[in-house]
Amino acid sequence: MNKKLLIAFGVALAVGLGGLVAQNVLAAEKIGTFTARDGDVKEIVKIEGEISKTQGQLITFKDGESGKEYTAGVGPSRYAGTYQSGDKITVEGAEALGKKQAGVNFKITKINDKVLREDFGSKPVWAGNGEGQNNVNGSGQRNGNFVDANGDGTCDNQQ
Repeated sequence: MNKKLLIAFGVALAVGLGGLVAQNVLAAEKIGTFTARDGDVKEIVKIEGEISKTQGQLITFKDGESGKEYTAGVGPSRYAGTYQSGDKITVEGAEALGKKQAGVNFKITKINDKVLREDFGSKPVWAGNGEGQNNVNGSGQRNGNFVDANGDGTCDNQQ
């Protein structure tokens, strides 16, 4: 009798845990996949949630269905806009696994209707294309020639 009861309990526990795992996976809508640098195929998801914290270019948001919290970079406010705690948002992106920089555990490609990256292999849209004098290159520095005409250490060709 105890053996049957133990088996029934084990089955009930497995079904319950399976339901919890399925609920967590289904909270974010899968909208695609991409292959990461390490060769792993990762899911691109769409999450509707609410911002719980902002800090510079980082936002922390909570998935409205699962309650899971994510932290992600959104870039400079001049491009991506400004966000506040309590803002409702819809993000598309992927969970960042492995080495986390600045506590970031989610990479955003799109927030609300604003595209931040075309894909995970490209640099952010706000970084420009790196051509021309006034575009920002991949290092975050402006391209162009530094001219110190009078030797005071400041650039004299700024507009």
